[in-house]
Amino acid sequence: MRCSWIFAAIVAAIVAADVGGLLPEATAEEPIRFPFVIPGFDATPSATNFSALNSGPAGDDGFVRVRDGHFATDSRRLRIWGVNFSFGANFPSHEDAERVAAHLSKIGVNGVRIHHHESQASPAGMFAANGDWDPDQIDRLDYFCDQLNKNGIYVNLNLHVGRSVSQRLGLPGFGNNHAINGDKHGLQFHAQIQTEFWKYCRELLEHVNPYRGLRRADDPGIAMLEIANENKFSNFGSGALLSAPKPHRGELQRKWNAWLLESYGSTAAAKKALNASVPGKPVTLVDGGDWSQPDLGVWRLNDNDGKCPVESTVKNEGQVLELAPQTKPIQAWHQQFGCYGLDLRKETPYVLRFDVRADRGRPLVVNAASNLGGWKSLGLSEEIEVTGEWKTYEFGFVPLESIQKTGMVTFDLGGSTQVLQFRNMSLVEGGGETAISTDQSIEDGTVPTPGRNSSPVVQAAFRKFMYDTEVDFYTQTKKLLRDLGVKVPITTTQMNYHPPSIAAQVADYGDMHAYWHHPIFPGKGWDPENWLVQNESLVAYPFHNKWPRCNMLMRTCWRLWGKPFTFSEWNTGEPGFFSADAIPIAAILASLQDWDAVFFYDYHSSPAEWDRDRFDGFFSLNGQPTKIALLSALANLYRRADLTPLTEPALVAEHEQGNLGALGITHLVGTKPDLPIEQSHALPTDQELTRKESKLLKSPDGAVIWDARELERAHVVVETEKSIVLWGFVGQQTFDVGPLRVEFGTCERDYAVFVATSTDNLPLSKSRSILVTVLGNAENHGMGWNADRTSVGRQWGVGPTMALGIPLKMTLKGKPLRAYSLDGTGKRKETIDSFQNSFSLGPQHRTLWYELIREDDEAKIRAGS
Repeated sequence: MRCSWIFAAIVAAIVAADVGGLLPEATAEEPIRFPFVIPGFDATPSATNFSALNSGPAGDDGFVRVRDGHFATDSRRLRIWGVNFSFGANFPSHEDAERVAAHLSKIGVNGVRIHHHESQASPAGMFAANGDWDPDQIDRLDYFCDQLNKNGIYVNLNLHVGRSVSQRLGLPGFGNNHAINGDKHGLQFHAQIQTEFWKYCRELLEHVNPYRGLRRADDPGIAMLEIANENKFSNFGSGALLSAPKPHRGELQRKWNAWLLESYGSTAAAKKALNASVPGKPVTLVDGGDWSQPDLGVWRLNDNDGKCPVESTVKNEGQVLELAPQTKPIQAWHQQFGCYGLDLRKETPYVLRFDVRADRGRPLVVNAASNLGGWKSLGLSEEIEVTGEWKTYEFGFVPLESIQKTGMVTFDLGGSTQVLQFRNMSLVEGGGETAISTDQSIEDGTVPTPGRNSSPVVQAAFRKFMYDTEVDFYTQTKKLLRDLGVKVPITTTQMNYHPPSIAAQVADYGDMHAYWHHPIFPGKGWDPENWLVQNESLVAYPFHNKWPRCNMLMRTCWRLWGKPFTFSEWNTGEPGFFSADAIPIAAILASLQDWDAVFFYDYHSSPAEWDRDRFDGFFSLNGQPTKIALLSALANLYRRADLTPLTEPALVAEHEQGNLGALGITHLVGTKPDLPIEQSHALPTDQELTRKESKLLKSPDGAVIWDARELERAHVVVETEKSIVLWGFVGQQTFDVGPLRVEFGTCERDYAVFVATSTDNLPLSKSRSILVTVLGNAENHGMGWNADRTSVGRQWGVGPTMALGIPLKMTLKGKPLRAYSLDGTGKRKETIDSFQNSFSLGPQHRTLWYELIREDDEAKIRAGS
């Protein structure tokens, strides 16, 4: 690490003391930081004002609709460049609402996703502690939405995010499992919860916003509705519900029996179908009955390249395998025992059986999955509590796709250092068990829901039941919304949270979430003291797609073909050094793939403290100057369509996504659920993606070049007439792009993002006014870094944010220009050079923004001076 953090602290102290004087120039040995803040209430006219992209009040051009597979209004195609507001941020004071909305418009935003507005009691939510609507909160939300719309900003309204009504209905909660808390799973099948949810939808959408004089259902400023956030009901399977309280399991059993009756007609017919064994003799694929084989036979220990060692011992003449984790890793799956490289057949039942015990009680996660193009569950992901007594477990699963050489059955050992013992391990293909006993009847509703030991045939039937139940819920909810008069597009939940065919049947558009280096929590979830955010730039790892390193490129494959596509949550974790990556990757891929909206998560989550000079959240935008500066500069690239979309499609059938996302720089990629598998586009293999030549990605017209062949020099170049982007490990390199030559000096970790965009809608070679944004990393003053600089715990530091300067020389062909450095509002601070073509920019100017003006247009352009 070449930067002196002590020096940065001294600089901050000088600024805080208002001593004055010039900061010293950066040197190769010691890059410097300088204070730079983009005020959260700023809406002043300046060179960084992108409000002109919002042509008028949102909704004045009619309702948002789907036309030719995209969002559109009465007269134009609509692309939304947006942010999320969470919890209390949806309820600012009236004064704050006016200033925040104007600021968002200035920085190029035209969409806000209203999120987690119903998850907590006021002042963080719209309901009072007793569950009733809070009129003050509703008034704040109404006024805020009106101010957003007046500033050209559309609203994306979520219906269910985290609201739980179980207790209000006299029901127990579902538990703390993320997949089912907040009544998520109950929403899909529980009649009382559904009734309450539908009542809430009616009241929410029939409410008249007094500031707009419209019911929400009739408000064209609301661009889209999302029924349920991150609901994995059918994808997750029955396992999460097995531990749910009896009232919920009873309701699920009632629905299950009704489905069996509708599907089979009678108990006799259901018995005949479900009690039968799978044709053919069961075949043992993997046998762990004798652990005395060399290296445990087909079984393997995965210790994260030696970082998470596990000692193995064979006992009882090869009948018992003892595993002793030596450490407790950050993630339980970093310490894994399993069988890898399996061939598994589509719609074929498999049974995993084993006996297990532990020294003392400890958790153990059991998975069946595929690792083609990232980890994907095959219908088995269960956590069990292992005790000191031997206990036999039997799990069934049925792959929905054929798996070749990438199937795996694994045990995540990292939840505890307690010693485990296994015996009688086997993986069997085929088989069958009695599903309905003689004293059970579907007519009477007495057939229980499948348990962990149910036959794979029954497990497959139950998955079909969950699928049909989910389709029914979304279909009924969408009909209710249409009956209420909702005219705008409606979606179900995120594309990878349920089978894409459900969205294809019900949703008007597809939606997706992903994060690069989401924070991880070695102890309890969301512990504000014990967390880590790794420092890796996604530019160097284009094909990584395993949580928490999910490159947006690899998620392009989830586009639902033929319908609009949105990315309603995307970000890179803070305070990672390369967190600025979040903005350019989204602008580039949304442009190339011709998406309809991107919403960064999240802008703010509190009803106050909007005008910030620091950031203190894992996903903060407000107060993070590098992200806000790029959000502004790159609004042009996406919203103005500077970068031409791709045209050649590459489509796959449902469950066939694999490594399709790797083609996202060359093809329009997407999922078409009804596409015959044999017509799915050929995909690159994992082995092919490791080859050096595969890491040079070029769009067909050469406008985008992503070169990741060398980790330490990985970078992206984007060349369009009106905008140019240079991003990644560009330090000490020279780039000739269009009319520009950019020669980067030495910067910390050689990382920087450079954007040049015309602000008068002319090509850069002719533009009279150009905004240049140059930045690297920014952090708060006095952050309490750990030794690896992967966490600050609770010590997020204080403002002002300190930005890292990027030295470079820029030459622009054409008429001479005058260059100005800009302050955080985009107003001119100083003249750098007068009317020439080459400029030396860097930390000595203490800015992330520069304005370039053509000589003969200086008198005509008002840029805030």
